[in-house]
Amino acid sequence: MNETLFSGSELRDLADIAKDAVVGVGDFLKAVLGQVSTLIVQISMPLAVALLLCGVVLYFSHLNRRLGRDFVVLAIVLALINEVFRQV
Repeated sequence: MNETLFSGSELRDLADIAKDAVVGVGDFLKAVLGQVSTLIVQISMPLAVALLLCGVVLYFSHLNRRLGRDFVVLAIVLALINEVFRQV
């Protein structure tokens, strides 16, 4: 009457398979996050410089002062994000 679905060795095998799957997912996520971090570092600084230049031109040419100011602030934020991801 005390029948179980799995024996002791089958349960250990199942636990090993589950552990390997979790380790594999962790390695995959680590690789993906590393690539995303590298991509952010490569893109954010040229984008920050371009936004800063556009913002300065817009602000001082009086074409659109508010947009120019927003571009300058966004460039500063992108430069800070770049420094944070560069150190990770």
